[in-house]
Amino acid sequence: MDFMVKLGLLAVACLGLVALTSGQQVTLIPGEKNVKKFINESYFVSCQTPDGLRADWYNSRQQKIDGNPQNRIRVETSFAVDLFLTRITSQDSGTYTCVTNRGGRASFNLNVLRPITFDLSYAEQSASEGKMYTMKCVAMGQNAPKIYWKVDNKNPMAPKFRITKENHLIIQNVTREDGKRQYVCRAMDMESPVPDAKTMNITLKVKTKPRMVHGARLEHWGVLGEWANLTCAVNAEPPARFEWVFKDRTITPNDENFILYPQENTSILQVLVRNEVKFGQYICRARNDQGYMEKGMILHKGQKPATPVLEIDLVAHDGARIRVREFRNPSTRDPAQEEGRKGKALPITGYVVQYKMMTRSDWKPANSSKYEEGFVIRDLQPGITYQVRAASRNQASVGEYRKTCPRNNTGKVDGDWPTSTQTKTNFAQLFGLQELPSHSHPITVLTSKTTSWSISLSTSIYMNSVIWTILNLITLSTLALII
Repeated sequence: MDFMVKLGLLAVACLGLVALTSGQQVTLIPGEKNVKKFINESYFVSCQTPDGLRADWYNSRQQKIDGNPQNRIRVETSFAVDLFLTRITSQDSGTYTCVTNRGGRASFNLNVLRPITFDLSYAEQSASEGKMYTMKCVAMGQNAPKIYWKVDNKNPMAPKFRITKENHLIIQNVTREDGKRQYVCRAMDMESPVPDAKTMNITLKVKTKPRMVHGARLEHWGVLGEWANLTCAVNAEPPARFEWVFKDRTITPNDENFILYPQENTSILQVLVRNEVKFGQYICRARNDQGYMEKGMILHKGQKPATPVLEIDLVAHDGARIRVREFRNPSTRDPAQEEGRKGKALPITGYVVQYKMMTRSDWKPANSSKYEEGFVIRDLQPGITYQVRAASRNQASVGEYRKTCPRNNTGKVDGDWPTSTQTKTNFAQLFGLQELPSHSHPITVLTSKTTSWSISLSTSIYMNSVIWTILNLITLSTLALII
């Protein structure tokens, strides 16, 4: 009997021990015992307890971790007790333990690693032209990273480049072309518990003394009584400081006959050509801490372009092609004497075109392009009467617009306007279009004469609006090439 009682008590004790042991079992998910994380990374682990036992988290200093949402390291309780570690720092290394109210526990060890970082002060470096330069790259990591170099995606080769024992890159005889290369520093830490590699692009600025830009104009033109522009542009690093000299005198910002417009590596000098004295040689000087440059520029006397004579060549759905004839008053003077008095007659380089509706007084810049006989004006609206005027441009100046004269009340045309029915017919035949009944599309174009010529041309709207859109895109945009 005593034996049976003892056996029963032993069985009860065993069952109680099993129950107590199972109630204390704690599981971590994920179950890593040694966790490796880089600085600024994050980590999440869930502590799961059986039977809903309450649990708490403790750090390596046995401090309880609370649930303040403002903390980088905090707990949250749902079906399990979750531990969040955000923006991890090196001070967060150590052992973290989840402990239940019945003494059950589970823990993991956090090893915080230092990722590779670069000293960004070396991301942009400067070297003097013609000299040797040592390019540096400084990186830090869990261990001292090994430095590797690439130049234009290739291994740097001698004799232009050389790698020192400190892993610096030597550049021999620095040129401006070296400033256009791509330099990449690659740092690798293969001895870290978690191997790491990073790259940094390095920009090389080559310090150069000022040099005049390729193709710079050394001859400029001006017109008496107007402002003329002289531009001095250089390549220089660091940016150059400019000085202008005329007739052995330095030009200052206080001089009422000159205006200086400084820009980076460019200086624009505006000259008010009050008289013949302002023509001649102007000297541009540019300097920086690398050197000095001086270049002479000549301001020549030129003629203002004459007001052009405009003739309608073709009117289309939303634009017109205008032929230009240069108008010149007859003169009995010798051409050489005429140029000596007025200046050199320069070729026309373009036109300043403006337009307005007949019912308005404000002129607007037109969307126009030059072709060999004149210009093409675009983006006009069908069925609206416009006035168009143009001024010629050459290297010296822009010509004059003639004043607008009113259209007569009878609706008749003032003057003898040259038109070309053959041009319109050929235009239709060129694109294989069938001419439909015409609509009035009047345009008034100003000329150099004392009255304006206005004309109502009968132009054809070919096919429908879709065809007109195609016609606009194909013809007007390529008109200069076709003609």
